[in-house]
Amino acid sequence: MWGKLISSLTSPTTGFLLKLFGGLTAAAFGILGVGAKTREDDGRLNCKGLIALIGILVGGILALGTSVYEFAVSQQKERDDRRRSERLMLSIQRGVYPMR
Repeated sequence: MWGKLISSLTSPTTGFLLKLFGGLTAAAFGILGVGAKTREDDGRLNCKGLIALIGILVGGILALGTSVYEFAVSQQKERDDRRRSERLMLSIQRGVYPMR
């Protein structure tokens, strides 16, 4: 169960979607926050301000998710490369030092 979940979370499609939605979210809500009146006269956030703030926070969370995704994928690639190198070294040792 965990293997399927991890493999689906580290798929290239997941990484692409995280980056896409993170960028779109940050851009859209950043524009909303800049373009709309987000504060009342007394300094409190109004409805548009709260929406912009929540959207920017969601964009930040998606950006953090992208960083975690890239870290997990790089760790998996490093493990796979290490296994391949170990198998190659074992094959070379068997060729250089055949069974006696």
